Amino acid sequence: MSLERGRVLPEGLMDDRSAPDAVAPGAYGRVQASAGEPGGELTAVLYRAVHQTAHRLHAVAAAVYLLTPDGGELRAAMIGGSPPSVLTLPGRMTLDSPYASARALAFGGPALLADPDPLADPRHDALAYPYTVASVPLEREDRRFGSLTVLRTENGDGYDEADRRRLTRIAERLVALLCGLQDRGVAVVPGTLPVLVPVLGTEPHAVPAAQAVRGVPGVPGSSGMTLLYALQRLTEMLNRATTWEHVVGAAEFCLMAPLGARALALASAAEGRLWVLGHSGDSAALVRELHGTALHSGAPAARALRERALFDSGAPAPFDSGAPAPFGGAPAPFGGAPASFGGAPAPFGGAPAPFGGAPASFGGAPAPFGGAPDPSGPGASVLPDPGSSGSLGSLGSSGSSGAPGPADADAGPRDAPARDAGPGGDAAPAAAYLPLVGSRHVEDLPMAEAAPVVGVCCLSFDGPRVFPPEERAVLTMMAGRLGSAVQRIELSTGRRALVEGMQRRLLPAALADTPRLTTTARYRPAPTAGETGGDWYDVITMPDDRVVLVLGDVEGHTLESAAVMGQLRTAVAAYATEGHGPAAVLERTGRLLPRLGTELLATCCVMAVDTGTGAAEVALAGHPAPLARLPDGTVRRLSAPANVPLGVRVREPYGAREHTLPPGSVLVLYSDGLHVRDRDDVRERLDAVGAPADTGLEHLADRLLQDAPASRDDAALLLARYEGTDSGRSPRVAGMHLHRRDLRAVREARGFVRERLDDWGLADLSDDLTLITSELVTNALVHAGSDVDVRLRVTGDRLRLEVRDADTDPPVPAAYSLTEEGSARAEHGRGLYLVDALAHTWNTSPSGRGKTVWLEMDIPGADGGGA
Repeated sequence: MSLERGRVLPEGLMDDRSAPDAVAPGAYGRVQASAGEPGGELTAVLYRAVHQTAHRLHAVAAAVYLLTPDGGELRAAMIGGSPPSVLTLPGRMTLDSPYASARALAFGGPALLADPDPLADPRHDALAYPYTVASVPLEREDRRFGSLTVLRTENGDGYDEADRRRLTRIAERLVALLCGLQDRGVAVVPGTLPVLVPVLGTEPHAVPAAQAVRGVPGVPGSSGMTLLYALQRLTEMLNRATTWEHVVGAAEFCLMAPLGARALALASAAEGRLWVLGHSGDSAALVRELHGTALHSGAPAARALRERALFDSGAPAPFDSGAPAPFGGAPAPFGGAPASFGGAPAPFGGAPAPFGGAPASFGGAPAPFGGAPDPSGPGASVLPDPGSSGSLGSLGSSGSSGAPGPADADAGPRDAPARDAGPGGDAAPAAAYLPLVGSRHVEDLPMAEAAPVVGVCCLSFDGPRVFPPEERAVLTMMAGRLGSAVQRIELSTGRRALVEGMQRRLLPAALADTPRLTTTARYRPAPTAGETGGDWYDVITMPDDRVVLVLGDVEGHTLESAAVMGQLRTAVAAYATEGHGPAAVLERTGRLLPRLGTELLATCCVMAVDTGTGAAEVALAGHPAPLARLPDGTVRRLSAPANVPLGVRVREPYGAREHTLPPGSVLVLYSDGLHVRDRDDVRERLDAVGAPADTGLEHLADRLLQDAPASRDDAALLLARYEGTDSGRSPRVAGMHLHRRDLRAVREARGFVRERLDDWGLADLSDDLTLITSELVTNALVHAGSDVDVRLRVTGDRLRLEVRDADTDPPVPAAYSLTEEGSARAEHGRGLYLVDALAHTWNTSPSGRGKTVWLEMDIPGADGGGA
């Protein structure tokens, strides 16, 4: 039931023509108040106040702010009007804040602001907040209640003498009623959150059909309500967003599409520049404009980041003095600095001048809410629309001379870069630059410092367009949601990168190169952002022909798990290097683990392979036994005593078992993150991969990792192929290390490859392989920015080249394109087509802390036994 029907209201609030001085006791007896809200009597008084204020001042919103019981801050008790203006008013503020409501009460007189967020220097072309705010104090003698505040759109009429009398009379009558309530024991205090009420008839005038972006043309409020729905959908989508793609998709769906924008780009601010995070639409020009832009430059995006949102309507020419400017034009703020209601403009920190004397002097005695309408009537003074050549004027006069004010002497936007004309050559396309930061108008929690501006959202359009006030208000809110999402994902991405980086630093930088045992490894981090794991692998070469393969898993997904993993890896490597067998290595490591100050347990598999004889000794500590795929395709498990996990105190020694491997056997060591929870299906997947001759070691590792079931656990995989002896021929394996700052590195790599191929009698492959080496080493030095390792290996009838660097991102061949944006992307990656054309096969694989780009070439005239 509404407040207008079915409820007894005080006579002074019945309509605008009645004006009794008293309120009947008990008139509000049937109105119930809920927790955290003002009482029923107070609610009814406030409702009528905001209702009359909004209607009689032709405003889009009105609000009553009340002091908290301790008098330390103002809180919105009730806000009435139309969306989205009612959502832009702050819910709370301190008395020394620069908002008009606080200034009015602090200085005991009316206050006016052209922007209730004067924390940044206003710009002529940067009116992100499209409302003008007027406020008067609610106080009498020794009683202070708060403020009465009203909002009008920037393109509406100014606050003339009649408006000032109306606002003051309403405030005085409201104070009288609040005093009466207080005398009867009613607590005049605000609730936790304001009560919002719709006030019909306060909606902004609908823009013409040709200019309406959303909503029903000619229907007031339709555009605002439609945009609020888009805001709500954007909030829901961003709450679920976990990647940049999700954020860009939400912005495209809720901003770009509803506004009919041609392109959208999101850029973050880092290291003094803007960097594009994602873009959509015909965005090549927008990306070029944004990416790498210095934050101190005069570019629109940089200015928006430093100051506030910029809306460029793309108007073809300045407007005449009598013609209204588009909503996104270049309005001057009320005669320069935000002015008080009376006389000369007052600075933000100065005491506002009264409307024309003491607040109570307008019209003599205080007029009740229901007092007779002011004889001057509404609209007695029609001030120029924002953007016109006339100043919005000093509010002490009842009319506007139309002469430019001090702030309007320079009518053009400052530091605005020249923009290309539109398709017709007579107008530039419109654009919007929105700083990604939470709106200070709706921040109600006290912050130690201002919210950081994390980036910019940019929209470009096909031609000129207007930006209506409600559209700009909602876009500012949307930018705040986007800013929060971008900041959250940046923090999540940074945390995940830190965790994964630490984990990879604890893994081997590169697997040891062994002549008769080819190895590769894979590691898959835990899928949950911010979680780490304790899986690790290692390959340790011994002075004799033995190679020790290790794969372990520390329980848990915490930083402690990763730290313990690093300690255990070091211990296992140290004990193995001393010459201990697999069982002795595990036994010593198990005794060490409790001394590390942790209660975590770990499982581990250690296998020592004698590459001269094929003997393999396996020891386990509660870990899955390794698998061996034999040359005929048979898969068998290399069983060994299970033993207990590391960290469990037992007296029984660890046991081991020895196996013999035929040449061509592939060994598979893995952690439990690679198989389903209740069943170890790795053996089944290894059987399904195919014949050994058809599957390379890298491809096999990729297949096993890709086919692994989804799991919240991290996973480690170590593969090794036992090559056996090569008919007494010395192993053909070679490598070199290149420093990232060595300007001669590429030339030295070519010379290394050429010399080794000549030594091995493979000079016929020298030209092609040196060309490929030059391309891959150059890419690694330029794009990875790290040291580079080059490896050569002859296996049977294949020559293998590996180039290792510290960058985990794989190289991507870029297709040729006829578009400007596609051609710019194709400048990098074309050399990979040479690799693809000259090599028999090539790919990229994770390698320790980075990646390995590898390729294989057929050796002419070689059979399966070697060259």
